[in-house]
Amino acid sequence: MDCDPTFAGASYSNEPHLLTQGDLSDIVRDLNLSKKQAEILGSRLKGWNLLRQDTKVCFYRGRHEEYKDFFSREDGVVFCSHVSSVMEVLGHEFNPDQ
Repeated sequence: MDCDPTFAGASYSNEPHLLTQGDLSDIVRDLNLSKKQAEILGSRLKGWNLLRQDTKVCFYRGRHEEYKDFFSREDGVVFCSHVSSVMEVLGHEFNPDQ
């Protein structure tokens, strides 16, 4: 059997390796999967019991898009620069005295 010296110190086991949240994230990133493809992969792995029980299959949505123009970033600090507009979108009356 020919061995690559790079892997000479690696240990192998016949036990299954259940993937963690970090493992799943790494695979999605390494394969450059779209959000939809990542959701399908996570769902299949979970269905095949290949994920650790505490691993969650969830992905960020774009719900923030509606609000992102109301915020600014300066010197590494993010702040709401249009409070009255945010309150209006949320259906609340803005009272600057509160």
